[in-house]
Amino acid sequence: MVHGPFNRRPFPARTVRPVDVMTTPSAFDPGAPPIEGYDEDTIDDFLRAVREEQSRLEAEIADAHAREARALALLGMHEAMVVTMHDVYRDVTARRRAAEATAAATMDDARRRVSQLRGGSDARTRGEVV
Repeated sequence: MVHGPFNRRPFPARTVRPVDVMTTPSAFDPGAPPIEGYDEDTIDDFLRAVREEQSRLEAEIADAHAREARALALLGMHEAMVVTMHDVYRDVTARRRAAEATAAATMDDARRRVSQLRGGSDARTRGEVV
């Protein structure tokens, strides 16, 4: 079996054999050998294989375009999620810093009040390291 030039599958028909379609030498070069060609069935088989391969490739291209569209949609969704996550991280970080600052101020205020209640004898109010 002969394989088609655009098809890895063998032709469904018989082996391709050139046939002599002209028994006279070429009109342009009288000394040239006769022109050879292929029989009509072989050409029809080849053209059928070409049409089948073209249809297969067109279907594969359409599938590739559909997969590309899905991938681009997912990529857009991913980019939106990354931006959202970045914004949330930045917001959470700012809130954490604000909460830590509020907690530190509250703790300092509480230490001052305790120190005032104890009469100013707490080491923290004098700046000593405990």
